[in-house]
Amino acid sequence: MTNEGRDTWEARHREAAPGRPEPSLLELMPLMPRGRALDVAAGAGRHTLALARAGFRVVAIDYAATAMRRTCQQ
Repeated sequence: MTNEGRDTWEARHREAAPGRPEPSLLELMPLMPRGRALDVAAGAGRHTLALARAGFRVVAIDYAATAMRRTCQQ
């Protein structure tokens, strides 16, 4: 991806709030054994935060460093 493409993602996540997790994740979480969870393309962290609050140890990755910094601050 070009720097222009990265800049687009960085700008998108600079002001983005996490939002609500997908209902399917919320529905399945009680059935999932607690442990590590991987959130790929975590974005603003809506699933990362929901999983962490439910007791998972979450590894979140995203192309936009801005998104990861904001997620870690919440």
